[in-house]
Amino acid sequence: MAVLGASGRIGRVLRAWWPETAPVTWIARRPMDGGTRCDPLAEPGRLAEILSAAGVRAVLSLAGPVPGGAGGANSAETETDLAAHAALARVLVGAVPAGVPVLLASSAAVYGRPEEAGDDSWLSEAAPLPPRAALSPYGQAKYDMEAAVLAAPAIAPVTRLRIGNVAGLDAVLGGWRAGFRLDAFPDGRTPRRSYIGPGQLAAVLAALTLGGAAFGANVNKSIKVEAGESTDGKTTVNGSIKVGSGAYIN
Repeated sequence: MAVLGASGRIGRVLRAWWPETAPVTWIARRPMDGGTRCDPLAEPGRLAEILSAAGVRAVLSLAGPVPGGAGGANSAETETDLAAHAALARVLVGAVPAGVPVLLASSAAVYGRPEEAGDDSWLSEAAPLPPRAALSPYGQAKYDMEAAVLAAPAIAPVTRLRIGNVAGLDAVLGGWRAGFRLDAFPDGRTPRRSYIGPGQLAAVLAALTLGGAAFGANVNKSIKVEAGESTDGKTTVNGSIKVGSGAYIN
């Protein structure tokens, strides 16, 4: 298989956890040890050649800028930067060999905030998405990316992965800064956040792209974040991780 966006946050995590027994071609815009350099927007023909030569069975795309400074060199400062998500998706669908499945990293941000969409019910993957105007700029970018893929000629099956919180890559567990606060209910409790651990994410993606789990892993349970408690006995970040029975974050 091939992974685009291999030098980004999720790409770096997957490279650390990906099983050695699962052949993979890592692709990034910048030179990278153990990877292939290619800028899909500037070199769509080269991308097609790389995918064809590698004989890939599936392609996973993590490519695209993220809001603010969280993505380092892949940070998006304007909505024009974020528009690259739709452009990258169109290029990939056109470059992938016919019939090769594509897994496209979208985001839970496409669901928006229920109260802004006029709906306070539970969200479901099968439910219609809220109006584009109800989404954040990043949510709009992923919304447009999904729409671009759906409108493209169907030469390969495409799966949209609406990824939520990856433990260690979100603001609470991986980017806490002075001044951050957790939302709290009147009784002092805070909302539950759903996470997937980096190792579990790699296992899930390996299973989706390789047709079976590449290595065993437990399914992560809910992680409860409560305000004002210590995470490790040493550092207080106005939140702690409480893991249910039999669960862990790898």
